[in-house]
Amino acid sequence: MSNSEFETYLYISSEKFIILSKRNTDKEHFFKEKFMFDKFKKNLDLELLNQFLSENIFKIEKNINGFIKNINLIIEKNFLEIKISIKKDNYDKIIDKKILNYSLGDAKRQVKENYNNYEIIHLLVERYFVNNKAYDYFPLNKKADNLIIDLNFLCLSKKLIKDLEQIFRNYQIRINKIVSADYIEKYFENKDSDIFSNCQRIIEGTNQNEVLLVAKNQKKLGFFERFFHLFS
Repeated sequence: MSNSEFETYLYISSEKFIILSKRNTDKEHFFKEKFMFDKFKKNLDLELLNQFLSENIFKIEKNINGFIKNINLIIEKNFLEIKISIKKDNYDKIIDKKILNYSLGDAKRQVKENYNNYEIIHLLVERYFVNNKAYDYFPLNKKADNLIIDLNFLCLSKKLIKDLEQIFRNYQIRINKIVSADYIEKYFENKDSDIFSNCQRIIEGTNQNEVLLVAKNQKKLGFFERFFHLFS
């Protein structure tokens, strides 16, 4: 089975690890293993995680008769939540993509400068205000004297990310995406599907108000060059 045919997920919390692999075309998984801790752990036990992976990576690779190259991480807790509001005075001008680009870029710079030990994992638009009127979507091409955007940044310690990357490097596996478990559960409240399927939907862009963060090393793509439905 080629890597394009399946996805592998690892759920990390203070109570358990779960690793799961599923075909992209199937709802059901073909491999799932869980490890429950004897007692609550305040901090992530990297040694225990490495042991859990060493016991299960080989099993998955034997199952697919190949190698896992990428993995998606679902991490519970550990995130720093930063809420900020950006105000842009427009003075009766049309609100366009350029203004949104600038506002989001400015917010990102503020967070990176003030929280330089953290990596932005999710950037969520909570609400737009145009001339004091609230919108759940970006009101493109409206005239406005002012624009306010309420943003929620979910950030993860750079050290933790580096430690996780090192663990997976030992298995020649690259971390594809990191997703907040709490964000998934909050967004899909009262939904029937499991957290792994919901993680896949988050990665695919189901949340119209999540900004896609483009990695610096991707070819000629600006940080906010792509959006998930922000202009719909």
